[in-house]
Amino acid sequence: MLAYAIFGLMANLLTFYISVQEGNASASTILQYLSPLFIVLGSLVFQRVRPMRSDVIAFVVAMAGVFLAITHGNIHELAISNKALIWGILSGITAAFYVVLPKPVTKNHPPMIVLGWALIIGSILFNIHQPVWVNTPALTPQLMLSMATVILVGTILPFWALLHSLKFAPSAVVSILDAVQPVVTFVLSLLFLGHPFNVVELIGAVLVIIAIIIIQRSRTNLE
Repeated sequence: MLAYAIFGLMANLLTFYISVQEGNASASTILQYLSPLFIVLGSLVFQRVRPMRSDVIAFVVAMAGVFLAITHGNIHELAISNKALIWGILSGITAAFYVVLPKPVTKNHPPMIVLGWALIIGSILFNIHQPVWVNTPALTPQLMLSMATVILVGTILPFWALLHSLKFAPSAVVSILDAVQPVVTFVLSLLFLGHPFNVVELIGAVLVIIAIIIIQRSRTNLE
């Protein structure tokens, strides 16, 4: 539990936000989605488990889809400093940790309990560095609503869903399926934010869906 809270959840949030601060959101997101690669490498080195060919193909297809969906196909948007690159790679490694580390714990405890304690532990440690009563912003109704949305919809719900999915699929597969996030962002932006339609983003979304289909069919064939 402590390992998941500190080296998984807390470390991933910290490294990702620092990577965004030092570079840009597009490059940081791409680097974070390298987590399936680190999971596969870890399994290969420490457990001598070779990855399935379908998982490797799905990873490559999903990464291509995420790249197109986030950068619109413009590779220049990925230009970042060495410091941002290092923090981005660390966010990918810690993303692998937050998928792998809680798997044994979720076998014996409900995902919501695991997530709740991890958030409490992480919050206490963050609060030691930056107490909540220092430089507190003015709490307006709009700010409180935004914070509630980030906490409930942007943090608790997705992390709970990820922990719950670990009961049904290997860590590497779950981390690849996590690439559906940019697709959801693309669809919601079209529906609610008036985001202009972009063919390149659509192709990226389709590639991510293809990656999910590859995984689903390979697992069905195994069963």
